[in-house]
Amino acid sequence: MIEVGNSNNPTGRFLSHLYYKQTGININTNYTAMGWWNEKNGIKNWNAVALFDNYTGNNIDIHIWAERMSLDKIRAVYRYVFDQLGCTRLSGKIPSNNKKLLQLLPRFDFEYECTLKGYVGTVAEPIDLDIYKISSDRARKWIRYNGCAKPASAA
Repeated sequence: MIEVGNSNNPTGRFLSHLYYKQTGININTNYTAMGWWNEKNGIKNWNAVALFDNYTGNNIDIHIWAERMSLDKIRAVYRYVFDQLGCTRLSGKIPSNNKKLLQLLPRFDFEYECTLKGYVGTVAEPIDLDIYKISSDRARKWIRYNGCAKPASAA
């Protein structure tokens, strides 16, 4: 299941707090949030959060925490960014210590751009962020794709 919120409602604030608990990074700007969960014994088990901020018209930044990424989650992100907002680019800001997610992003056609040293965190415990990007052209191949392997045109 998916829930959506923003910085002005309880769902969005809860998802931002969950992201903070999982990453140690607090997003203080205006944002939109998507959260994915499944239910077990009547309890929501949250397994992914995507926070979107710094919308410019052409670009929006995404901050991701996920126990497991799936094609359905990536498609939901790409549809929101490229179909609803009309962006031409999506930038991912990922903590450099999140090796699992950093290895996964290139599989969904994100390209590495740079590392922001000590960009978030505290003076005592700075956290580097790796910046990844994907263009709308590359993302649209994933939105249309229905198979099990990476789309040939996105390889």
